[in-house]
Amino acid sequence: MGRRNRLGAQTRVPRLYGQHVVYSASRVLLDLMPVNVGQALNGTTSGGYTNAATEQHFVLLLELTKLAREKARNLRVLIPEYDLAPHGLYPTQLRQGVASLRYLLDRGLQPSQIILGGDSAGGNLLGALLLHLSHPHSEVPVLLLKGHLNGAIFMSPWITFQTNSPSFRRNQTRDIVGPRALTTWSKAFLGGHTRDNYNHPIDAPADWWNGVKAEKMAFVAGAHEVFVDDIRTMMEKVKVHNPSLEYLEAADEAHDAAIVDRAYGLNHELTSDKFIQAWILERLS
Repeated sequence: MGRRNRLGAQTRVPRLYGQHVVYSASRVLLDLMPVNVGQALNGTTSGGYTNAATEQHFVLLLELTKLAREKARNLRVLIPEYDLAPHGLYPTQLRQGVASLRYLLDRGLQPSQIILGGDSAGGNLLGALLLHLSHPHSEVPVLLLKGHLNGAIFMSPWITFQTNSPSFRRNQTRDIVGPRALTTWSKAFLGGHTRDNYNHPIDAPADWWNGVKAEKMAFVAGAHEVFVDDIRTMMEKVKVHNPSLEYLEAADEAHDAAIVDRAYGLNHELTSDKFIQAWILERLS
């Protein structure tokens, strides 16, 4: 595909040109948009504990259930609803995450039948929930599991509110999110609470992941996302006591590509999409 320059010569449009245009425009919009405006424009963006899920979240999960059915495997999906910041402040969302897991257990499911997954801020909540199961948060009800969860998959998790890792500079023009929006969202979420191992899971030492209540775990990151260095740092901590952990760093992909790219109508092939589907399907009986 190409276009003509001022001299009439054919020039080639970069392979990721469409992604670059969409990401650049969205990055500016997210930086300038107050939290309450983002919530009013429900569906234009998601994440940061401040905005609701996009349609693509539901599309991805529906596709997973169809794939499972095609392979004669059983998969049902529960999407927890939690309060958005700044109306719901930390640790409200962790309490609601625990309540969602308790809901499944109270209806007869065994931990070995449950796979947890979270993308972006959902990955932050997933980290908090897993740590709470083995190191209970003092302000959140304790939940004792009789056995291990089947698995847990982190997809582009927002596991630090710091914005000074090298990948923030390296990928600042490649990703859809930037420091300004992330700082706004984290302040809205914390509401004055201090940073701890639950809301900032990159800080949790490796020993906190010893005995984690998940049989298998996986981390997915995009090589072009601002979080990639921090995700790799946390993954390496978790892997110290969980050597079977799987990690994908997808080339040419930015933050949460399986959701973001599809939500913006970018239909190029995604390594992360295939990995997520294959990993979850492999966990199903």
